[in-house]
Amino acid sequence: MQIPADLVINCVITTIVVHLDQAPKDFIYHISSSLRNPFKVLDFINIIYDYFVKNPCTNENGKPIVISKRLFPTSLSGFNVYLTIRYVIPLKVC
Repeated sequence: MQIPADLVINCVITTIVVHLDQAPKDFIYHISSSLRNPFKVLDFINIIYDYFVKNPCTNENGKPIVISKRLFPTSLSGFNVYLTIRYVIPLKVC
């Protein structure tokens, strides 16, 4: 899956400015675009991981919380397997 980073970043900045002085509530946005300047979901996951390695959250004792790198499916079939194992099978057991 690829996301055009320039479009997404511009939309995020715009929504921050628009809702800056509003009361907190849940907002849902949908952004669509073409494949120009693609930004892969895996790149996004790596950026988040790198950020929290450099800026760790702390637990109630003030010690940094160690995070592990998440594995992310790189194909649609792998994603479907993940969804089945994580969500479908537990729902069928209940």
